[in-house]
Parts: sequence; C-alpha cells; structure tokens
Amino acid sequence: MKLNKLSTWYLILLIPFIEPQLFKTHGFELVDKLFLCLKLIASAFIVLEYLVRFKFKITKYVILMSIVQAATFIGTYLNHGSLTRYLGPAMISVVMIMLGEMAFAGKWVLFLKYIEKYLTFLFILNLFTVVLRMVGVSFFSHATLLGIDNRWIYVLLPWIIISLLNSYIEFNKIKLSVWIKYILCIGSLLLKWSVGALVSIIIFPVVFGLIFYLKDKNIKIIRLINAKLIYILFLIINYILLSGKLLEILSVIIVKYLKKSITLSGRIYLWQTVIEVLNKKPLFGLGVQSNEFDEKFFYESSGFVGGTAVNHPHNHFLNVAYHGGFIALIVFILIVFITMCDIDKIKEKGIYCVMVAGTVSVMLAALVDTLDFSLFYLFIPIAAGLSKIYNGNMIIKVNNKNFYLFKKKG
Repeated sequence: MKLNKLSTWYLILLIPFIEPQLFKTHGFELVDKLFLCLKLIASAFIVLEYLVRFKFKITKYVILMSIVQAATFIGTYLNHGSLTRYLGPAMISVVMIMLGEMAFAGKWVLFLKYIEKYLTFLFILNLFTVVLRMVGVSFFSHATLLGIDNRWIYVLLPWIIISLLNSYIEFNKIKLSVWIKYILCIGSLLLKWSVGALVSIIIFPVVFGLIFYLKDKNIKIIRLINAKLIYILFLIINYILLSGKLLEILSVIIVKYLKKSITLSGRIYLWQTVIEVLNKKPLFGLGVQSNEFDEKFFYESSGFVGGTAVNHPHNHFLNVAYHGGFIALIVFILIVFITMCDIDKIKEKGIYCVMVAGTVSVMLAALVDTLDFSLFYLFIPIAAGLSKIYNGNMIIKVNNKNFYLFKKKG
C-alpha cells in the first residue's frame, strides 16, 4: 500500500496519544514525561492546522468537549487540584476530535488503515512482552507493554472495531483475518482474566449479529431499536448499577461464574465516595487531584478496603462528574447522545452494525472502568464522518488502488 503523506502525518500526530500504559507505571517516569512532551508538540500542530484548515470554524463537538474541560478546570482550580494531571486528559479529549475531523476531510480510509496497522504492531509487541514476563524477565514483572490486564482494552477494543470498519468499507464483509484478530483478543484477555474487558469484547459479535439480523425486519417495534435507544438504556443501567441494585440481581453470576467479589473488587465503595462528593460539590465536583491524593482519598473514604487505593472511580461517567461536577457530566452525556444520532444516520448496514456493536462494547467497559484514552475520543469524529459519507445520498466507488470516490446521487 502506497503511503499517503497527509494520512501518514496524521498517524504521526496520533502516535504520542497512544502511549503504551507500561510507561504509566513506576520506573518509567522519564519515558512518560517524554510522551507528555510529544503530546504537547503534537497538540500544538493539530490545533494550529485545525484552525487554519477550517478557517477558525469550530464544530459543535469541539465546542462541547471544550466546555466539559472548562468545567473540569474550574473544579480543579477551586479545589486546589493538580493542573499538571488535568492537562493531559483535557488536551487529549479535544485534539482527538480535531484530528479525526481533519482526517475525514481528506483520505480518511487510509488514515483508518494506518491506525489498524499500528494497533496490530502494538498487539504483537505486547504479546512479546507477555512471553518475556512468563520466562521471568524482571523488566516486565509488574506489567506488559499495554499495561496491567484491565488496560489492554484501551488498544484491543479500538483495534477490533477499526479492523471491522476497514473490512466493511473495503470488502463489504468481515474478512477471516479480522476474526483471527478477534480470537487473539479473546485469548489474550482469557490469559489475564480481565473480566470487564473480556465481557465487553465477547458481547460485540452478539450485538452485531442481532442488529444485523433485525435491521431489515419489517416489524415496527424492532425498527425502534437504534443507537439512541441503546444509549438511553445504558444510562438507566448505569444509574441502577451505581445505586447497587443491579449488583444484587447479578450477585450469583458475579461471584459464582466471574469469580469476582460482590463489590466488583471494591468498585462500589469508589462509586459511593464520588456520589458523596457530588452531594457536597454538585456543580464542579472535586476537580482533578494528584494521583497520591486520589489514592489516599478513595482508600480512606472506603474504610481502608483492599483494592480501593486507586486514582479513579472505575466508571467513566462518574469519573467525568468527579472531576467536573454535573455541569461536565450533562454536557458529556449530550456529546455522546449527538454521536449516537450520527451513528443512526449511517445507512450502510454492515458499517452501522459495527458502530452500534462497538458502542455497546465501549459502554459496557465504561460501566466498570475509566476510558479516558485517546482512541475512544477518536470514535466521536469517526461516527460523525461516517454519517456524512454513508447517509444514503452518496454513491461510493472503489478503484484498484483502494481510493474511494464519492458522488452525489442524481
């Protein structure tokens, strides 16, 4: 495949934001700082090019995400938090949307292919570090390249979703190689027994097959099932989960079959702590604090329960509220809802099913973890871009060089 200069440039700008989570662990502080510097440089290039290319016309997604981060900044400032720790995630969430929107204004197909190839490269490197860890190499004693077991999903889930998208975009079917990647992901997560990540990956083909089968059924109630409805159901489930009622219902499955405690490794204590914070500081939350502060705060607030000395509440929406209050949470919920509206505009059956199934997988993972990672924010402009291309008003052609041409019908 001949490299395209612009798409290659966008991949280069993206790479610093896909930092292997190993470098976030103890002993790799210098490498982590290097990645931070590269992120700052890449962010400067992205923002400058975005403003020049779009002539200072900022999209709704960038504006809304900026509001989320502005609320988080206010919360951090008012509570004397860590502006250094705030900067990274805030920067990532905004510039990933900008980068995706620029990519979809050009040869976006190649950009998605390049991302898939790079994530494949990371997966292979991670397997290599798994082997080194098994044979006792002390360098990887506490984590592999992709980090501890529940961090692998940051790369594995986007890898599967983007691979499936690329397969449907180019071949209008799921290639065997994509299913092999999927099986490798399942095998990797089984090896580590990362339950939350494993469930979110396993559910993907189930949802995909169900939506694919029901999509063309001429039944009124089935036609009502779409990305927006699934998102609303997710918000309801998330609320029931945080209240503790869902855990009571699923207690047998969680304890007997998933081999987890009824508290989900102490997560329920973290959620209760954040809810208490929001009762006291509803508008802007507690802001972004230092890692040391959060670990001590959650551990002490939970009553010194094992597994609660962590720096985030293990629920993405609750994490947004913890850092930026209900202002940040409401705007973030709106961002995701608009993204679901974009997904529902996609008329190509296979691509639509991939995006819906991918959404369900991401949402499931977000119930028990914080997905504050670059590739998940990148799905926002991907959904917006695909909704404009596969909206039923375009004819899509492919030539022998895999270059996609788009022409309006009529």
